[in-house]
Amino acid sequence: MKELDRHLRAHLGCLEGVRTFSGVPEGVEVEFDLLTFEPDEGGFSPVVTRGLSSHVLAMATERSTRIELMMLVPAALSELAESRICDVALDVVGSHRAPGRSQVLRRRGRVFPDSDMNALMSVAPVYQDSDFFILDGPAGRVLFPWLMPITQAEADFVLRSGIDAFEAILEESDLDMRDPYRGSLL
Repeated sequence: MKELDRHLRAHLGCLEGVRTFSGVPEGVEVEFDLLTFEPDEGGFSPVVTRGLSSHVLAMATERSTRIELMMLVPAALSELAESRICDVALDVVGSHRAPGRSQVLRRRGRVFPDSDMNALMSVAPVYQDSDFFILDGPAGRVLFPWLMPITQAEADFVLRSGIDAFEAILEESDLDMRDPYRGSLL
């Protein structure tokens, strides 16, 4: 856990708060911390799990991995982000499967109040340094997928046209994908 803490602090900055979460999805006990870090210069706070990686999860390939989930949100939404992360964490542990690259996750309605974002997509954390996404530690490899809020139209587009088509549109956009109040890419 010390190596994980060092990795998070090195890449995300100063820790602002810690909450512990526990649950029993599908009969599997899970306990992890939700860490909130101080906002970056743009006002976005990283909220990340610590301890979820104690569960080995299957991947789409025959390999397995460990993950810690992350959201980047305006500081005022960090508590709501914790709740959304817990929902996804319970799904992940209950299914014993890590979210795939650019996978649209199960929908639960609006991600945040007064926002058009109503789905989450598991993506590489592009707003962090390139060496943040993977931690090779003594307990094995840990991945840090970013739970990116997206609109219903964006989720439907990804499911219909594929991630490559979505990423092509994303690369042409100047929208800040961390902003839950942004307009749709489509």
